[in-house]
Amino acid sequence: AKAALEDALALDPARRKLLSSFGMAPPTGILLYGPPGVGKTLLAKAVARLLRRQDMQVGGAFISLSSTDIVRSAVGEGEKMVASAFETARLNSPSVIFIDEFQALFIERTSGSSGRLSSTLLQCLDDVKRWRDVKDEQRVEDNDGRILILAATNTPWMVDKAFLRSGRFDRSVYVGLPDLDERQSILRLFISRMKTAFGEKLSRAGDVFRELAERT
Repeated sequence: AKAALEDALALDPARRKLLSSFGMAPPTGILLYGPPGVGKTLLAKAVARLLRRQDMQVGGAFISLSSTDIVRSAVGEGEKMVASAFETARLNSPSVIFIDEFQALFIERTSGSSGRLSSTLLQCLDDVKRWRDVKDEQRVEDNDGRILILAATNTPWMVDKAFLRSGRFDRSVYVGLPDLDERQSILRLFISRMKTAFGEKLSRAGDVFRELAERT
């Protein structure tokens, strides 16, 4: 998943420059899909950390849209929340907008509030593409002004197909369950922060990590 994101978003400046020389640009929208609890949100935050300007010591802004807040909001407030998030991203670029539980908000459009919310997001996505085109005309290099939209879902087949068209969510990246080696790495990371009988010599705990990884 990490390799797919790096490839799709062309996070390496040299890669973006190469694409630009052919009149191409990386997508602004990526749909992350997979079972719950595998780190889709963490990947989105990591992408924001990698967006840096020359005058910044930290990464880009990370703006998270909660499906729960939007669903519970009054009529019309959800659309305002979405539009406000995109405007905040534009004013604080480079930035990442992350929308979790995407399918809960943007299923196949029907009449009513869900349709209006979907239309608002589609318009915001088109605005991001227009902002990017303006930056390209101004020859803004590196990550200055870059806005990325990442969405996460457990059920990609429920997402409105209009969002998967070119210029919106151009790519879908599968985030799967960790294999045995990856689970050992996760356990090693968290156990290294704990006080154990191994102390700082975690190399002695290899058998313990493997046994725990097999059990999980």
